[in-house]
Amino acid sequence: MAKLTSVNSKTISNDSRHATIQDPNLKKKNRLVFLSLGFSCSIILIIILVGFVLVFVLPPRHLVVSINDVKYTRGDLVETVRVNKTTEIFLGPNVDQGSTIFDTLQKIVENEIISQSAPLYGIGVTNSEIDNIIEYVMKSTEDQNSGKTEQQIQLETRERYLRYLNQVQVDEESHKEQLRKALLREKMKQWSGETVPYVAEQVHLFRMVIPLSGEYEIMQTNYNDAVKNAVTSEDYEEAFKYIAREFSEDAPVIIRQGGDMGWIPRGVIEYERDFFDLDVGELSSPIKNKDNPSTMIFFMVSDKETAAELDESMREKLKTNALQKWVNKERSRHDIFAEFNSDVYAWVGDQLRLNDRSPTPTPNPDPLQQFISSGS
Repeated sequence: MAKLTSVNSKTISNDSRHATIQDPNLKKKNRLVFLSLGFSCSIILIIILVGFVLVFVLPPRHLVVSINDVKYTRGDLVETVRVNKTTEIFLGPNVDQGSTIFDTLQKIVENEIISQSAPLYGIGVTNSEIDNIIEYVMKSTEDQNSGKTEQQIQLETRERYLRYLNQVQVDEESHKEQLRKALLREKMKQWSGETVPYVAEQVHLFRMVIPLSGEYEIMQTNYNDAVKNAVTSEDYEEAFKYIAREFSEDAPVIIRQGGDMGWIPRGVIEYERDFFDLDVGELSSPIKNKDNPSTMIFFMVSDKETAAELDESMREKLKTNALQKWVNKERSRHDIFAEFNSDVYAWVGDQLRLNDRSPTPTPNPDPLQQFISSGS
């Protein structure tokens, strides 16, 4: 009798669970719970997806600048800044690629203007020229290549270049395009600078940078006393150097030189109207420093030449100025749009900090000038 009762209890228990499962109200409630969970998960996934798109997908594609039909995005700007930080390895320190984000954006516009206009003047850069300069920079020295076959040397050069691209996080096509535009800019500089003379009027210039709150009146008095009996250019130079090392707050290297800026022709320094017509040994009036408004500049010319041979570095600066004048004139012939604000600047800066890597290839010296002279 007890066994029968046990069986009946089990049967009743199973029937009860079955009845509960079959309860339509409970099934409806369960469906609502699952639907709510599914909806909540969908909303969370959508928020994550939208956030990912807004943070990682759309910003790099956001238009920053366009020149005619050629467009550059934020992502392009980041890539260009990253490549420019290492372009000196390939093109030497004299090739100005832009040292800041804003400078780089300016260079993007200028280089695109040059790229679109250069063919009209018969100026271009070939693929073989780009390959040659990459090989020149990446190829090992003759001692390192001793005993190796040409095929082995080429393979190692190629591997070294690919490692370099991986370090700077740029693909080969983009890097070669950057090199092409940099080389084209250099060729256009040489073309626009053909009118730069080898001989020009020059002055031997000295300068001091004094804070507005500094003792510039005492400096002026001390200088005038120091040159009271000066006769030669050397007398003025020695007097100025002595005073500059005591009072000037210029860059350390210029202070060590006693403010000596070397021989300067017209068209190199924007303050030339404030010093070029000074008498020898005359100290200029205080001039507001455009780079640092809290300071002022004093100039002195120790010697003058109406026709002196230009130093090569000065000729290059004059060529750069000639190119800039040509670009500024050419700019009006192109349809240019640019959007650069604090948001763009901050975003680009963040991307550069997140992806900063330092390349390590060791370049051969002065590859660009050898390339230009042999390829032009």
